[in-house]
Amino acid sequence: MRPMSLNSPGPLRIALLHGKPIAPSTHGEEGTAVRISKPWNTELDDDVKDKLALLGGVYRELNELRDAARSGPREETHNSIDLVALDAVHESAAIENLAGVRRETRAAIEQAAQAMSAGKWSPQSSHVQNLYAAVLQASLLGSERTMPSCATTKDLHLRLMGGPGLPRMSPHGDWRRENNVIHRGKWVTPSFSDVPLLMRQFESTLAEALGRSDVSPIVVGAWAHHALTQVHPFMDGNGRAARLLQDHVLWLMRCSPGLIQVASLKEYYAALEAADQTGSDLNPLLRLVAQGAEISANQLIASYNRQARRPRLANRLALAAADASSAILEREYIVWKSRMEDVREAFEAFAVELSGADGLPLRVQFQGYATIDFATWRATRQAGRSSPNWHFVIEFVNQRKFLRFIFSFGRHYVYETDPETDRAEPLVCMQISLKEGSGGEFKPMYRDVNVTSPRLRSIWFNGQSLCARTLELSESRREWARIDCCNSDDLAYEFYLDVLRYHFGLSLNG
Repeated sequence: MRPMSLNSPGPLRIALLHGKPIAPSTHGEEGTAVRISKPWNTELDDDVKDKLALLGGVYRELNELRDAARSGPREETHNSIDLVALDAVHESAAIENLAGVRRETRAAIEQAAQAMSAGKWSPQSSHVQNLYAAVLQASLLGSERTMPSCATTKDLHLRLMGGPGLPRMSPHGDWRRENNVIHRGKWVTPSFSDVPLLMRQFESTLAEALGRSDVSPIVVGAWAHHALTQVHPFMDGNGRAARLLQDHVLWLMRCSPGLIQVASLKEYYAALEAADQTGSDLNPLLRLVAQGAEISANQLIASYNRQARRPRLANRLALAAADASSAILEREYIVWKSRMEDVREAFEAFAVELSGADGLPLRVQFQGYATIDFATWRATRQAGRSSPNWHFVIEFVNQRKFLRFIFSFGRHYVYETDPETDRAEPLVCMQISLKEGSGGEFKPMYRDVNVTSPRLRSIWFNGQSLCARTLELSESRREWARIDCCNSDDLAYEFYLDVLRYHFGLSLNG
């Protein structure tokens, strides 16, 4: 906002943009009729045309990234404005000498953002925090395709000067009711009585400009920016309101904020004065707005690219982690497979010895199968056994009895008395089922206390040692027991001994 004084002497008239400056009259003399220029009549310098063409390509890239992100309007606004809010707030406030160092602006913005997210926002005495609220509002209006109007301009000013929730009364959120004069340059502001008409003309022209395809969004935004500073509809905050309105227009047209930097303050005032004096030369202001728009657009493009890369990087990390986890599991599987094959070999060796023993009144047959592969082992850990995965089968046959014991793989069943090592992650065990007679059904012995023999019910490897679950019998009860640090030969010996004793009334000697 350019410096001004209040209470100019009497109603003034200006020929806005296309008219000639009228000196203030100390006698309240009337000026010429006020006219609003047309932004599509702006004559562009060649370098400005080139800059706008370059920006067109930048915005095509930005909007392709926006569309690819598939965000809702409000989500896009919040994600995008967070990137440029600090610059927009700090630069605009610094132009008005309302901001300190950048870290103070950031601290004020973070405090305001926390209050908003907690639903505790209230009008602040901090100009920076109120400006932050207005910047968010302008970006939201534009991204939700809300057309600029007198009402939205008043709402932005109300939020800018006092925060939301305050009554709409002059001077905040309403047109000024007094005269004021800009001292910088020769241009003078119109009488307060002309402001409502001028703003209605401005609103109508802006709506027409936004509906045309032959006017650059940067031209429309810069034109709106300058026009509002000339009408000067508010008692205070006109410069900030003009920059907010400009960015509302640019967000609406899927562009990016035209940040006016405090480092270019002299050029900024000179650009406004040049437009004041010539009535239609927006080129100096367009250069500044285009420069700031390019900066914010590149910030947004970089952000969208980071967001697009983030899932790919996360997926890459997940794959790497999965590969590392799979490598660990594969090593665990190799050890597990070796131990289970040791168990199978021990049981097979006893079956071979018994089938060749002289005088044994039964036949022992052993049938081995390939150990389950890594994929099946991992699936069994995760979901349990979905189909039989036999490791080996032992049959005991004589004239009176036929027994078939199936040793198959399934998910280890954990009991409350088991140590934490068994509970830490799922394990695969070898479970024992029994089928009596050629027409009988399989009985899953590994969880059945009614089948008393053999006592061995399951075998597993917990990464440290071979373990077994047995059913221990006493006169009063039957209960599950656990054997750690098992030996494959000992497990096989006890199994065959139980079967021969209990089912066939035999014993092993030696």
